[in-house]
Formats: sequence, structure tokens, C-alpha cells
Amino acid sequence: MFYWNEEMDQFEATIGAISAAGRLKLAVDAITWTLENMSLPIEDGSAQSFISAGLELARRAMRQGIVYPAMSPEYEAEFDRLLEDVTEDGVGSLVMAVGTLFSAGDDVMHPQVAFNILWSCYEAVLLREFDVPTPELEADSGRCLAVIDYQKALIEQAR
Repeated sequence: MFYWNEEMDQFEATIGAISAAGRLKLAVDAITWTLENMSLPIEDGSAQSFISAGLELARRAMRQGIVYPAMSPEYEAEFDRLLEDVTEDGVGSLVMAVGTLFSAGDDVMHPQVAFNILWSCYEAVLLREFDVPTPELEADSGRCLAVIDYQKALIEQAR
């Protein structure tokens, strides 16, 4: 069990009360904030490009009123490749979060998917901070606590 789970599991049902459009916005905002607040910038150029492109595609879909955009075959191939190839600490978690912004056939992002994206964002920071995280280390980490506080505020704001 991670400290994040102790703090965030109670919000899983709350995410279900957020509209589909609100869940997509919540996920995009969480990823964007995580990317901007990581301890070190991402060095892997392919991963950075994938993440930036995915966030822009999701923002464009939101402006068009699309609540769960489809993933193109090309973007999916890059997603699969990066998941196998990325070795930089925490970056695979952000790639997973961004890839999850896109539907594999569903019309809406289910609450569990949005919750998993929040976890992936937290995990990205966690893996940048610690080789072997423990709940005690997490609870004492200003950066981990900042992610949790931000995510709680995002959920409250979206309600």
C-alpha cells in the first residue's frame, strides 16, 4: 500500500460524480501539473514529444466537445513502443497517463480510468524521488504531498 492510496482512495467515488468532460479535464490538468512540477525535466525526447502531443490532442478534443478522444493507430504504435523502451525514472508512468487519455473504444472516460491517471501522475513523481518508496518516505516527502494536495484540490474543484 502506498501513502497515495491512504489519502486518495476516498476520492474514487467522488470522481464518479464528475461529468465525463470534467474527468477528461481533470486528467489533462493533473498530467500537465505533474509534468511542470517534476523534480527533473524529462530527458527522453521521444517520450517528451509523445506527452506534449498527447496533451495537445486532448486539449483540442476538449475544445471540440469530445469527452474521450480516440487514439489513432500511429499514436497507439508510439504509445506501445514507448511503454516497452522508456527507462527514465517515472517517465513510463507519464506515458501511461497520457496514453490513457485516449479511448480504446469507449464513449466516455470511466471514473476508474481518471483515478488511474491520477495514480500514474503520482507514480511518476514517486519514482523520480525514491528508488524504493515506502509509505513513511512518501508521507515525509514535500513533493509527494504536493501532488496529493493538488489532486485533491482538482477533484474538489471539478465537483
